[in-house]
Amino acid sequence: MERIVPYVAMKNNFDILIIGAGVVGAAIARELSRYRLRIAIIEKEEDVSFGTSKANSGIVRVQ
Repeated sequence: MERIVPYVAMKNNFDILIIGAGVVGAAIARELSRYRLRIAIIEKEEDVSFGTSKANSGIVRVQ
């Protein structure tokens, strides 16, 4: 399913564009949110963490 971005949103300027809303992309956005930056995240899937991040069992193992 293709999402259509409203024209108003396309006119905005962003300081940072993050491609991918998985674990890494979301973590980067969270860290950068500490600063006065306009951040946008784009994701090709239907929801965030839909790809590899979704398939992860969520277990963190200490070695």
